Amino acid sequence: MAVLLSVSCLAASALAVNPGLPAARASSRVPEWALMLCRAPGRVVLRTTAAGVVVFRLPHDPFTRFACLRGKRYAVSFDRPLEGTTNGSADLQFVGPFMTIQIYGSGCGSGACEGPEGWLIDLRTARVLTEGRRFGRVVRIRANRSGDAALIVRDSPGPDLDSGYPPGPGPFRVDITDRKGRRTIDRGSGIDPGSLNVSGRLVTWLHDGAQRRAMLAEHPTPPASR
Repeated sequence: MAVLLSVSCLAASALAVNPGLPAARASSRVPEWALMLCRAPGRVVLRTTAAGVVVFRLPHDPFTRFACLRGKRYAVSFDRPLEGTTNGSADLQFVGPFMTIQIYGSGCGSGACEGPEGWLIDLRTARVLTEGRRFGRVVRIRANRSGDAALIVRDSPGPDLDSGYPPGPGPFRVDITDRKGRRTIDRGSGIDPGSLNVSGRLVTWLHDGAQRRAMLAEHPTPPASR
């Protein structure tokens, strides 16, 4: 798999240094633990969403990106998304406080292939990528503002021997995961993995060129405060 950067749980009284951080950052005089902060010294902001998610990089590290929710202390790090590759990460999406990202398989073609993964990260609580939800064999993932998600999953038996870029070969299946759990709602070789979309509770995709639809579970309305 693509290397997922991580950092130990940092206690306020004893901030730990992560020895796995890229050597490019070691040249900085800033303590390495500080580079995981949302307000990392010298950060270069690349994008800010309407929900307050800030995406940034560090001046001396061109390969890593960071995302954090405004007001939070720590940022989640991930490989710089790259399209048109069989390794690394791509298809970065933000919706509300949630982030989804596609991780391509590595070692494919060498007899040690690990298939693709989709990750769903709640930036309100996560401090590292691996605190998110991992979905194996996923070639496309889309979420809504409630953290519910739809997945295009490779549906072939046996080990997954393809990186996920391109997403084929099929067949594929469509899974959804919400407050009712995870379940399959469609499957077949005619599913177009690039067509999956989530808008609120509505999930749409193409099967044999025709659009199909499903609804994610409705979240109960919280009682009105008195």
